[in-house]
Amino acid sequence: MLSIEKIKEFIEENKDEIIETKINTYPIDDIKFTDWINNHSFKYREEAAKFRSKTVHISFDRFKEKLGQICGEIREIYSKYKNIVLIIPNKMDKSNFWISCYIFYYLMDIITHVIFNIQDFDHIKEKSLIIIVDDASYSGKQISSYSQGALKSPHHILFAIPYMSNNSLKKIKSEFVTNKLNILMCESTEIFYIFNGGQKKLYPIYFDHKLADMVSTYQLTYSLGRDQVTKDPEFKYVPMSLIKGCEIYKIVDPYIDTEDILYNVGKENMCPVPFYKNIKYHYKGKIIKDFSIFY
Repeated sequence: MLSIEKIKEFIEENKDEIIETKINTYPIDDIKFTDWINNHSFKYREEAAKFRSKTVHISFDRFKEKLGQICGEIREIYSKYKNIVLIIPNKMDKSNFWISCYIFYYLMDIITHVIFNIQDFDHIKEKSLIIIVDDASYSGKQISSYSQGALKSPHHILFAIPYMSNNSLKKIKSEFVTNKLNILMCESTEIFYIFNGGQKKLYPIYFDHKLADMVSTYQLTYSLGRDQVTKDPEFKYVPMSLIKGCEIYKIVDPYIDTEDILYNVGKENMCPVPFYKNIKYHYKGKIIKDFSIFY
């Protein structure tokens, strides 16, 4: 298990990046979204307009408000347990690491243990609450695989996730209820839904702190104005970002096909860029790359 005192020192030293960070807001650009809708042929404009109406933008302030509500829920139930255990993954460039550290800061007075994996707590028999944190869950596959260690756990598992798709919620409940586990969900968790229409079944949601990849969201539509939504053969593609504050630029690369020229930020991280990937975490003045020093 990790040293609680060392983690407290770490959080205080990196408080400006973890807690105090302020980022720009990236609302929907209604003017460009209207242009994008009108670039469809008449037959497909209704579907494109429906996609606009279903798009959800989560501001950073709204996101942090959800995190605060989740912390409040944990405080309401923590006295029922002998131990309050927080999982902090050891990959420092991931969103769940940043969010876990954020949660720790506001709950450090009640957290009794910090671990990397559920298995690290197998030998403890007292009734405990194990908290698994992430910023959002889309398909539920990542949370499911990450939590497989809980299949034989006698403890209660709390998913502290502010935003979760309805499909993810179903997956988690079905898998863990089947295995007769004690799973808790936060009432503050906001549920979002897949877009039923078009050529791809993805989630029309993005955050100020992250535009998720094209496996989960309509990343190329929001960031580049491509049509991942309809099957309109007459769609007129005009490069544009549908998100205000995200500018498109062009990278000319002679080694790639002109159809694949990069716009916006890049293939992996589109605007809004996940700021947490660029945080350089320090401990006692030195940059660290993982939490192994806290054992």
